[in-house]
Amino acid sequence: MLKKDIDIYWFSGTGNTYLITNELKEELEKFNIKVNLFKIEKSNPKNIDTDKIIGLAFPVAVQATYPLVWNFIDRLPNLESKNTKIFMIDTLAGFSGGVVGPLKNILSKKGYECIGAKEFIMPSNYSKPKEEEVNRKKVEKSLKKAKDFAKDLVEEKSNWGRVPGVSDVVKYINNRQFIWNSIQKTVSINNDKCIKCGLCAKLCPTNSIRFNKGEYPIKVDGCESCMRCIAFCPQNAILLNKKETTQYKAVNLELFLK
Repeated sequence: MLKKDIDIYWFSGTGNTYLITNELKEELEKFNIKVNLFKIEKSNPKNIDTDKIIGLAFPVAVQATYPLVWNFIDRLPNLESKNTKIFMIDTLAGFSGGVVGPLKNILSKKGYECIGAKEFIMPSNYSKPKEEEVNRKKVEKSLKKAKDFAKDLVEEKSNWGRVPGVSDVVKYINNRQFIWNSIQKTVSINNDKCIKCGLCAKLCPTNSIRFNKGEYPIKVDGCESCMRCIAFCPQNAILLNKKETTQYKAVNLELFLK
């Protein structure tokens, strides 16, 4: 039985990953395990407490995950022995293929004991209002799955598989900078609708939006299209491929402003 406290480092664009992470936390705490949650974009991986069990939680993007998540993982400290247990969860709309196996490989080489990995199907960031009932069922199913995963972790029945070859190729493609350079060009700001509130700049996890009071925000290099600014803009003034999108958010705005 797991007995150590757990620190989970999470990243979420529209809130899907946070929903699952928080459900996992609440379920683990029923087993008298203390769980702390830390935002990846606000955390220094060199400062993690390796005396605790570590959790990683993030969304799937380009069949793997975002550069800011990989950067955090790459900077995790190397260990001399596998005394620190680690697990991962991710949320996705369909297929990943390039994260579970490659991440296990990276962490094992760093000296961590990989004890479990689980993927959760959640509503797409591009969901439309008419899909509300379908989305509700997806969330309910994944929340139940999170409870089951918590029990498996505690009872040390969880596992972390990998698909050699194919997953490594997908990870390699995900890591190509030209892909993310192309993706960041899909996001733009519509000044005709913008009210200069600066919320987008506050929300951006990569500091890719500059804002001076009284002026329009300006998008700069570094955007990873996590959809957070698009989801929470009060005027729906952030465009994707120069088109207004249906806003989807899984949590309240205050979560990201804490």
